[in-house]
Amino acid sequence: MKTSKESNSSKQTYKSIKDKLQSVKRKKKIQRLQTTDEWKGLENYENSNTSIDEAFLSSTFISKFRKLYQSNKVMTFKDWLFEIEDLIDDLK
Repeated sequence: MKTSKESNSSKQTYKSIKDKLQSVKRKKKIQRLQTTDEWKGLENYENSNTSIDEAFLSSTFISKFRKLYQSNKVMTFKDWLFEIEDLIDDLK
């Protein structure tokens, strides 16, 4: 029979191995994606055609979204779509 200390030790060992393996897999995936053209990191992505004024976005869209979200108003899906439509119109 294993004692509780041996059981905890084996659990910790398993967890540390699992975490290390996940970390290595993640690093390999990031390295592979950065060296190919399959994926551009957001920090490297530049699209000059779409620019949203951050001040406008933060002052209107976010404040209206927060107000709607924090109201805890129960809506049907159709009503929700109308609300979202109004929010999207603010972005245009």
